[in-house]
Amino acid sequence: MTTMRPKATDFRFSLRPRGIVRTWVCLLLGLLLWGGKLLALSEEPELIRRQDEEEAQRKVLRASDTLDQIEGTVEGHTRELQRLQQELSQVKEELRHLHERLAQASASAPEPGKTKAEGNPARAHASPPEPGSAGGGDPHAKVVTGYYYKTQAGDTLSAIAEAYRQSGVSVTAEQIRAANGLSRRETLRPGQKLFIPKGAVKKKRRAGTAPNSPPAP
Repeated sequence: MTTMRPKATDFRFSLRPRGIVRTWVCLLLGLLLWGGKLLALSEEPELIRRQDEEEAQRKVLRASDTLDQIEGTVEGHTRELQRLQQELSQVKEELRHLHERLAQASASAPEPGKTKAEGNPARAHASPPEPGSAGGGDPHAKVVTGYYYKTQAGDTLSAIAEAYRQSGVSVTAEQIRAANGLSRRETLRPGQKLFIPKGAVKKKRRAGTAPNSPPAP
């Protein structure tokens, strides 16, 4: 029995298709590798561009938020400034009214020597004390005469007394205070009716009577 040996030519022909396949496979793999690298290289600028755009958008949003906060702060300060200006205007208006009232009060306040009794003051004569009355039966009791005066805004006892002295009525602020039972701390009210004593007229002494001793302090 004889065996068949392959010829050299047959072996060479059988190797060629395999080599061609390997060559093509290698070429394809190389192309794929180079294509992936080229694709990666082509996509990298696009990715960078997108990242830059996103970062720019984030910066714009942050700047917009900051601007909104600044605008809100400015609006708040503007409203506060307007409120303060309104309050300042009200204070100025109140001060103006106060100045006007003070000017009117100063103009209407009586000056020394110009205070006059209400209208033509009717002369008031106090009834002389009778024996056993408030005079205590003193034969030397005084007859008190004077005027009634209705106070005005800004009047003082000193000014009223000075005005009556200028009119020829000898009276002091202490006499007016004592005649009306006023304390030193008490202030005059507008429209208050005061009795202005004109003075004291002593009755004649009876013969053979001695003057009473002065009252104890």
